[in-house]
Amino acid sequence: MITTVTLNPAVDYHLSLDILTEGQSLSSNGSEYFAGGKGINVSNVLKNLKKPSNALAFLGGFTGDYIQSLTKDILIKIPIQATTRINTKIKTLKTETEIHGVAPNISPEELTLLKQKLQSLKMDYLVLSGSLPSSLPIDTYLQLIQTVSSETKIVLDTRGEALKKAIISPNIFLLKPNKVELSEFFDCAITTNQEALVYAQKMYKEYDIQFLIISLGSEGAYFLYQDFIYFSKGLKGNLISSVGAGDSMIAGFISHYIDTQDAIESFKYAIACGSGTAFSHDLCSLETANELYKKVVVELV
Repeated sequence: MITTVTLNPAVDYHLSLDILTEGQSLSSNGSEYFAGGKGINVSNVLKNLKKPSNALAFLGGFTGDYIQSLTKDILIKIPIQATTRINTKIKTLKTETEIHGVAPNISPEELTLLKQKLQSLKMDYLVLSGSLPSSLPIDTYLQLIQTVSSETKIVLDTRGEALKKAIISPNIFLLKPNKVELSEFFDCAITTNQEALVYAQKMYKEYDIQFLIISLGSEGAYFLYQDFIYFSKGLKGNLISSVGAGDSMIAGFISHYIDTQDAIESFKYAIACGSGTAFSHDLCSLETANELYKKVVVELV
């Protein structure tokens, strides 16, 4: 069984505009509401791929109730007193702008409830995704890893100090940084794909990581596995929204690996799922993933 954890979920409010002009009264061309949060996204894509999962998330207030109503078939709510945030995502003809709401306060007692729930679940994979609310200890992800069985495969997708604290865990199955997150981790400017690969290799050698995917957005991704490096170019398609594409990659990799135990084919499926979300108005479907999977080409670097 797969369990995902979202410590900082949100109602994602998507607005579509022709042009975003500061200081003006603007009318939207359309709007949509989604249950946001990286772990929730992973679970929703897994659901599309016919893989069951438990999605644990801190939820509170009317926004928390709304997220629960959209995800009740996969969600395990960890109730909090504060109100879950709202993120606003504005897409114009040329740009995407994200405004993140303020994270709710999470009490020590509420964190303990999450740990107790984790301990009660049987799981093969634990996916820890997204940012930490500032009220939580910076080593919260490491604490959660230490809460579950040492045999649990850990999938980690976070950044900054939270990543630095959690990456010392000895049982990381999959890590998926991008260039910005690598820059933050190593406190340096990484501007090219080759520089990203150099630092990813350094990360892979220094920590106990089984699989490492370096996401390069529309340019594709690198995949580090044992002594090998693979590269896949980004698939060509009409970019609708990049929101959730990285989460879809994680879901795709886990889903295919469960079925095949084939790391390279699972990387290809991850590319397909990430692209499927980027080319869609919603998260990647099974049909889209399977169709794009046929087009993915992986090269040994």
